[in-house]
Amino acid sequence: MLTRRSSIIKPKIWIGKTGISEAFIDQLNKQLKSDKLVKIKVQKGASENHTIDEISKAAAAATGATLIDARGRTFTLYKAKAAEKEKQL
Repeated sequence: MLTRRSSIIKPKIWIGKTGISEAFIDQLNKQLKSDKLVKIKVQKGASENHTIDEISKAAAAATGATLIDARGRTFTLYKAKAAEKEKQL
């Protein structure tokens, strides 16, 4: 279900030459808090030093989100709200 939704939505955040910075993580956390499912696009300048796989896993780890899908230079992260996490337990 999340993978299907991921294919429909458009990227909301772009990672540029600076890579994964504190400002990027703050913005990503805000987006995840409001939307739960966020698609990120990595620009060519950011992918010169690191692979997309490394970047997506680092972003997921920094935010506590789950990597849902990665295709080309885009990836999607999902982070459930605290109330939903408690229901799953």
